[in-house]
Amino acid sequence: PSALYCCDPVIGDDDTGDYVRPGIADFMRHHAVPAADIITPNRYEAERLTGIKVGTLAEAKAAIRALHDMGPRTVMVTSVATEDTPPDRIDLLVGEAGRFHRLRTPREPVSLNGAGDAISALFLFHRLATGSAATALERAGSSIYGLLRRTAEAGSREVLTVAAQDE
Repeated sequence: PSALYCCDPVIGDDDTGDYVRPGIADFMRHHAVPAADIITPNRYEAERLTGIKVGTLAEAKAAIRALHDMGPRTVMVTSVATEDTPPDRIDLLVGEAGRFHRLRTPREPVSLNGAGDAISALFLFHRLATGSAATALERAGSSIYGLLRRTAEAGSREVLTVAAQDE
């Protein structure tokens, strides 16, 4: 009962729409997300879970609040592009205890398998190690950017976790 549960509610993405079978999004919304302490959806998944369009920073915060209301105390949303995000950048946004922190990194021109899994694992590791969602966001964001940059340079479709482990 005291175990920490981090859920990456995999549903889909902007370029593909839903890529899980029918019923999975509802399962995530009604069972997995409410049971979780930490969730790490991408922007598309946050919208699907809450029904809130995330096109502005205010809307992103509203979606995070709605996700908090479902049960998780920490919500990190990845792949956020709001009205003030430059086209060559991408944002990560975390909400915890009524506070929000945004991290912006350069956008790498890659479409990869495993990037969501990697950022979720990195965020959980740093959240456990530091006790701070903001610090975990900074460290995980820095690491994932390094991983994606190294992966893009190599032209790989899989995240090069071993080759870029120093990131």
